[in-house]
Amino acid sequence: QNIPIAPITGRSGILGDQRNNCFTDVMCGRGKNSSFTYCVTKSGLLCLFSEKRILDKWVQLKAGCTNCLVVTEKHIYCGCSDGIIRVFNPSEIKFLATLPLPHKLGINVCGSKNQENITVQLKNYPDVVALAVDEHSFILSSVYNDHSLYIWDIHDVHNVHKLNSFLYHSACIWGVETYKCSGDDPFLPYGSFLTCSSDDTIRIWNMDQEPNESNVYFKNVYSKELLKIVYIDEGLSNLQDTSMTPLGKDTDSKNGVRCMQISPNGHLCAAGDRSGNLRIYNLEFFDEIYRIDAHESEILCVEFSDPKSDFELLATSSRDRLVHIFDVRNKFNLLQTIDDHSSSITAVRFNYDLDVLQLLSCGADKVVMFHTGQTNSNGSITFIRNTIVPGKSTLYDMGIDPTRKLAATVGQDRNMRIYDIQGAKQIQCFKGSQNEGNLIKLQLDPSGVYAAISCSDKTISIYDFSRGECESVILGHSELVTGLQFTSDGKRLISVAGDGCIFIWKLPTVFTENILNRLEELEIPFIPRECDEVDTHRKTFIISSPTLPDDESKFK
Repeated sequence: QNIPIAPITGRSGILGDQRNNCFTDVMCGRGKNSSFTYCVTKSGLLCLFSEKRILDKWVQLKAGCTNCLVVTEKHIYCGCSDGIIRVFNPSEIKFLATLPLPHKLGINVCGSKNQENITVQLKNYPDVVALAVDEHSFILSSVYNDHSLYIWDIHDVHNVHKLNSFLYHSACIWGVETYKCSGDDPFLPYGSFLTCSSDDTIRIWNMDQEPNESNVYFKNVYSKELLKIVYIDEGLSNLQDTSMTPLGKDTDSKNGVRCMQISPNGHLCAAGDRSGNLRIYNLEFFDEIYRIDAHESEILCVEFSDPKSDFELLATSSRDRLVHIFDVRNKFNLLQTIDDHSSSITAVRFNYDLDVLQLLSCGADKVVMFHTGQTNSNGSITFIRNTIVPGKSTLYDMGIDPTRKLAATVGQDRNMRIYDIQGAKQIQCFKGSQNEGNLIKLQLDPSGVYAAISCSDKTISIYDFSRGECESVILGHSELVTGLQFTSDGKRLISVAGDGCIFIWKLPTVFTENILNRLEELEIPFIPRECDEVDTHRKTFIISSPTLPDDESKFK
């Protein structure tokens, strides 16, 4: 039976002198105050409406702007700008307390070892945009416009303390990179990964390690999984998401870190932003050691070369249709500019096989280009174009399998195309998506058994790379998936997206076993989990003059 829809009719509140205010949130009273209605205004007022709809009382919150409120039977919690949360009595809207402030914008979480920063009265705090309360557990959750989340113990509103907190990206996440714990002296703990975002930050995360007092990265009180935040913009102008606040604007300015990659030795991180700047960071302390005005438009891809080739190179590609090659050993001096593409270059990859260093690139001009490196008389290298493989649609990403024999691309036609690198020709084509949409990102696992592909319909598909068969389809992101990475142990898949979220997917046991078996067949070394002791303290060594023995003094 079709049940008729009963319309809900309302009656306007009698605002009186406050009729010109902008009201940002409203809630009904609880328990004995259920006849009251409470609301807050953009100008910082808490208002009480009586059961006759009359604006009976109001109080100034003494905050720049009020964005939200939550009402219980005993308290009213008002979320304001600059991280302020005021507590009032619901019967008389009488002020009771102010909750502790959150972190300051731009804080160095790696150096925050106690909660003293939470109680210091400073400016530049994120705005509160949402509140939720659990009356039975006496827990208050607050969300801020930098996408941070705090959990407060409110058993005593005059003595509130933090139970937990989480600091997340506040804008689209463009890329993710896992840290390969290579060498005898790794700079980051095992299982760490990096993400870059339009909020002008690079963040280091670790989900595997328990807090360890011997490791400086695990000594912050703000976020257990977050090891460090690197701020690209000193002004922190993009750290707050203004679209979350009432009447806020959702601006898509050309800011943020667009792509990044970690060097093979794990010592450097190259990051390209949406303005065409290339930044090089030392991963030991994440100091910016080089900044290069590389391109006229946003950098879409950065790629380090294989050190086995005897060259240490960095390639960047951009919307300006150029590929730049930089010499890592020579202070990132520009070696060569390749201008063979006629449109945006979405991916560039180095490949070293059979003592030949190659550069592969693809883009919106629908072609895959193969360049071969030639050594000059002065010892430098120059890349010469030798093959162009045309296509019929825009190509968005490229990957190279661990054997260095095959390359794969995905693009607008929803196909995954496989190329023989030495022959510079397409050898296979697999249908990558049964639904409508474009294939955006491609990532092969460390062994080359599986390929993870993201689609513009917000799904992620995992394919058997050799057979082209879809093994699994996963979904959960609310926006386009912009980055994918398998962990080095083959147990997890990390995905990031335009929704600012990081998803960590546990792979089936059979997937992990196949990956590890294939790594053993290829004799690719597997990094053990024991590689987790990292000493990242800055140190000053004072060496005194040694005292020479009497029998050696004659040799002075």
